Amino acid sequence: MSDDWNLKIELSELRRAIDRVLDHVEEENGGTVTIPADYFWSVPASDIYDVSAPPELTIGQLSESWDNLNEERAGMSKHTISFASVWLGDIMKAIGHHSVP
Repeated sequence: MSDDWNLKIELSELRRAIDRVLDHVEEENGGTVTIPADYFWSVPASDIYDVSAPPELTIGQLSESWDNLNEERAGMSKHTISFASVWLGDIMKAIGHHSVP
């Protein structure tokens, strides 16, 4: 696989896509979603995009990802704010798997 390929995403288009997904989930579920799971298999960042070797699996926790997203931390570093997209991804994936009939 080539390492010189990059996916470029306009953030305004991503924002529209997220809104479209959340609007649909809200239409189907009302103002609250229930996810009937907490723990999930997670692939460490060092392995997730290397498809040439089997990944090492770890365990993630949706409630921890949600708590991390909802914490208001003074002086949160740029790295932590960027990593919040990973926690958001955990939640969005679970919504896609469990909350839309």
